[in-house]
Amino acid sequence: MKFSSCIAACLLATMVGSAHADLQEGRTAYAAQDWRTAYREFLPLAKAGNPEAQTIIGLLYTQGHGVWRNNTQAAQWLQLAAAQGWAEAQEALGKLYHDGIGVPKDPAQALQLFQAAATQGLALAQYDLGVLYAAGDDVPQDFHEAAHWFELGARQNLAAAQYNLGLLYQNGQGVKHDDQEARRLYQAAAAQGHALAQSNLGALYEGGIGGLPRNFVVAYALYDLAAAQPSPAVALALKNRDLLASRLSPEEIRAARSLRRAMAAGQLSAAIEQYLAGTAKR
Repeated sequence: MKFSSCIAACLLATMVGSAHADLQEGRTAYAAQDWRTAYREFLPLAKAGNPEAQTIIGLLYTQGHGVWRNNTQAAQWLQLAAAQGWAEAQEALGKLYHDGIGVPKDPAQALQLFQAAATQGLALAQYDLGVLYAAGDDVPQDFHEAAHWFELGARQNLAAAQYNLGLLYQNGQGVKHDDQEARRLYQAAAAQGHALAQSNLGALYEGGIGGLPRNFVVAYALYDLAAAQPSPAVALALKNRDLLASRLSPEEIRAARSLRRAMAAGQLSAAIEQYLAGTAKR
């Protein structure tokens, strides 16, 4: 009996070690966007009941990565993981219920899933709740509640939450009007590449709002940066940039484009500070 128990324990240890190795290989493949390898590595683990693997398989089906897009299959895998309390699965499944994709549209179920994931600290689910309450989407519109959830997501450095919380501060919705706090949040989101935040930050520089110096070159650079990305910000950023161009000299436009390239290379706030420090010395 002792010998048999040892064999069983050794086999279990081998299986656990192998599963861990497959999980890590799947994570590596997924991060590298090697979707077929990720699917191959995660599928046996998902079938064995691993909630992380089930979530990834579900996401691959929703995205059509490495497999044919199949939202019904996606929902089934996400339901298995969500039932185990896996926050990422709850959030993704909540979106399917919200939009009626792969499952019947069910706003109440979507809200319940978002809340379950958000209370576990998942920033994306906190952002989802903020969006629902800000828009009054299947819940009573409540900017105070929206600000609460955006704040939690923003604390985890989620750019979309930072941007939306910045909007609430700028408009005084659910929070006290505070342009400086809006500017701080826009800066944080813009530094992560959020185009709408970059465009709004440009508007603050153009108007000298939120404790910022009025600077058309910085504003132009931020509009130009936002316009270069595929996002809802493109049309407005282009319009604002082109309107501002008439107020700049050719030399200033060249300086703005140089600043935009520096910001695009990383360290957006540092690039702006360096430019402003240089102009102050002239």
